[in-house]
Amino acid sequence: MIDYYKVLGVKKDSSKSKIKKAFRQFGFKWHPDMRTDNKDEAKRRFQKICEAYEVLTNDRYKKVYDSYYEDRSVEGKKKFSTINLNSQFNFRIPEELFRETFGGNKRNVERDGFHNGSNEKSNENYDKSHDRLNENYSNEPDKQSDEPSIDQSNQKANETVDENVNSKDPNNLLTRAIGMDCEMVGVGEQGKQSVLARVSLVNQFGNCIYDKYVKPLEPVTDYRTSVSGIRPEDIANGEDFKTVQKEVYDIVSPKNRILVGHALRNDLRVLILDHIIPKSRIRDTAIYFKKMLKGKTPSLKRLTSQLLGANIQCGEHDSVQDAKAAMMLYTMYKKKWENGIKGKHKLTRKNGKSIENEN
Repeated sequence: MIDYYKVLGVKKDSSKSKIKKAFRQFGFKWHPDMRTDNKDEAKRRFQKICEAYEVLTNDRYKKVYDSYYEDRSVEGKKKFSTINLNSQFNFRIPEELFRETFGGNKRNVERDGFHNGSNEKSNENYDKSHDRLNENYSNEPDKQSDEPSIDQSNQKANETVDENVNSKDPNNLLTRAIGMDCEMVGVGEQGKQSVLARVSLVNQFGNCIYDKYVKPLEPVTDYRTSVSGIRPEDIANGEDFKTVQKEVYDIVSPKNRILVGHALRNDLRVLILDHIIPKSRIRDTAIYFKKMLKGKTPSLKRLTSQLLGANIQCGEHDSVQDAKAAMMLYTMYKKKWENGIKGKHKLTRKNGKSIENEN
């Protein structure tokens, strides 16, 4: 029998909150999606981590497990090493357990999520916004008072149209938090100007819900393959830019959607959506952890290594993996992050009306 306390690095008298924290930390570190170097070893360890969390947080399972664990006699130790808990416990599928802890249960997804459906209003809003961009309108962000507060997570969002998202699969549901990452190629003289070549979106569970290559509007002069991972054949038959821009807009534009990513300003700029998504709905790991670590802007690779214990970007970048890493970082610090935002935007009463002030 496995020493589950050792698997999670916790003591026998550790609280459930500490066990959960350890589970999230080791779960992120050994999640198969984050360990491209050795998938088989990652799956084995990930399964044991999930088993340990399930046993140590289930009162009935823990009582049975501790009855064997506490018997430190020679006979007890021998028995402990030979018992197979699979015959006594009904373990859940590791991915399901991790998703529930990582991003909430299905009920929360149905509450905060967004099922597909036709929505003419979404198209109308997009057209108006796009017209404003073409007119080179002001860079001023949307007024804070027009945006719902973070506490209004139960507000019904605009439904979006996107045939690329399978709403019948609970893993692929659109959720309140969406992670995004883009890969870019260079155009113009010496390829210094960046344009969109690939965009990937993941939901709060870390599942990829959108991933498309984009055909640039200008001739590519630098594919930046060593970093972007983009090759000529990837974008030769890529999707039209305006189509991708519209589809991404439909997913990220509802007013109670939160957009998560690393250095999102660059991604939104190549999508020409940087004036449309208000800052109040952006969760940028580059900005947040720069303030938290009080130094230079940390790279996503560094944050993932130091905080999640996983290695990414060991060569060519993968926008799906990078979006997942940013979402995992946000989820790990979500409570502290959102509480900090609430502290900056407190609702006060003035003349009988609610207004939102920034400290």
